[in-house]
Amino acid sequence: MSVSTFCRTVVLFLAIVCAPVALAAQDVSDAVINAKINSKIIADRDLSVFKVDVATNNGIVVLTGTVDSKTDADNLLNLAQTTDGVKQVDISQLVIKPSAHPVSDTMITAEIRGLFIKNKLFSNQDIALSSIGVETNNGIVYLSGTVANSLQETNAIAIAKSVSGVRGVKSSIEVDSNSGDSSDSTQSN
Repeated sequence: MSVSTFCRTVVLFLAIVCAPVALAAQDVSDAVINAKINSKIIADRDLSVFKVDVATNNGIVVLTGTVDSKTDADNLLNLAQTTDGVKQVDISQLVIKPSAHPVSDTMITAEIRGLFIKNKLFSNQDIALSSIGVETNNGIVYLSGTVANSLQETNAIAIAKSVSGVRGVKSSIEVDSNSGDSSDSTQSN
């Protein structure tokens, strides 16, 4: 056997032997990404109630399942995007449960936003007007965004709870760590 034939044989042998190992390494990486995302979902008390399937292929994550609100879908997207190894996240297969009372939900959302403005303008209540998102689905109010301090979150939750027709309030508001208030954001039902 000539040297060049021997070299080609060795290269071919290595390609055949190493290709499955490289593929297995990618599978493990995808499996690790799946495990990390599933662990994060389980650890999140707001998201762990949903049946969400996670599939990863070459670092591209596809989330499928049903959630209660756009806020929940956004939180899942953020959770997946912040996981090491994730290149892209597809949430097009996440379904948001439709509201059984869309008009009532719209009225609740509008009333809460109006109360935020009223309390900001006509009282001494500390409210973050522009940075709090409000969404209502089936009487459950979802608050999201970032505020300067925990009092702003507490006030937003209290205002939302005060509105007639509200069955519960779920907050994923984050307190800005640069504001000097290091207290944790809480959820209130």
